[in-house]
Amino acid sequence: MLIQCCLLNGGVLLLSVMLFDSYIIPGVKLLLNFTTGFIMGGGSTVESPTFLWAWLEFIMKNMFKYLWVVPLFWLCKILNCIWFVEIADTAYRRKLGRPVSSLITSKESVFKVLSKTMADFVFSIQVETFFLMQAQLVGLLPIVGSTLSFIHMSMLYSLYAFEYTWTNLGWNVVKRISFIENNWPYFVGFGTLLSVLTTVTSSAVISACIFGIIFPIFILSGLDAKPDEKCEYPLRLFSLVIWLTNQMFLFNSKKTASSTDANKDDS
Repeated sequence: MLIQCCLLNGGVLLLSVMLFDSYIIPGVKLLLNFTTGFIMGGGSTVESPTFLWAWLEFIMKNMFKYLWVVPLFWLCKILNCIWFVEIADTAYRRKLGRPVSSLITSKESVFKVLSKTMADFVFSIQVETFFLMQAQLVGLLPIVGSTLSFIHMSMLYSLYAFEYTWTNLGWNVVKRISFIENNWPYFVGFGTLLSVLTTVTSSAVISACIFGIIFPIFILSGLDAKPDEKCEYPLRLFSLVIWLTNQMFLFNSKKTASSTDANKDDS
């Protein structure tokens, strides 16, 4: 599965983007220049008309983007999500046995366990989305913005990597986030490499390819890591996003309860 991630993200998507930008576009431009020069006489290479190349380049780039890159990009996203879970679960079972989250006690029904798992998943997604938005916003601050944004992204990447193991251990999202905040120096360091590698380019596609190639290694590293040294000064960067997520859940709960009461009154 690690090889599959590398082949799909690096061997197919990333390589095709690099070949298109580095060889196909310059090659077509050179061919157009040569053809224009040949038509004008003498067969010498001259600069093609600016408007002709501008239109041709625009058409080629948009066709490549929307007919190849975008569909393949979302296919990679979907397959990566599936493969990441399989890699994490397979490694966990071989190292630690059956995941705690899959165990059902006599007091719990299957429906109750699935409901708790789904609620935790939805809550976690919202927290991570808000935290990503927070990272982008603090990046706009003068002087310290880039540093704060980098710390945010490093902690978020660490959460991504360790979340698979912690979920299998039965940790809820609040416990996972609290553990990261209490050991933030370790997790900032753990996620630094991913933060650096995904920011070396301004292309979202290339950054996603790099992430898809390297991230499985971080999942396996998170399974073996033991960050058990608690920092004396916790960094509560998730406090605001947890509060926002709680408010959204409360608002949705009240809205659902109101709709239920209204339906009962109608009945």
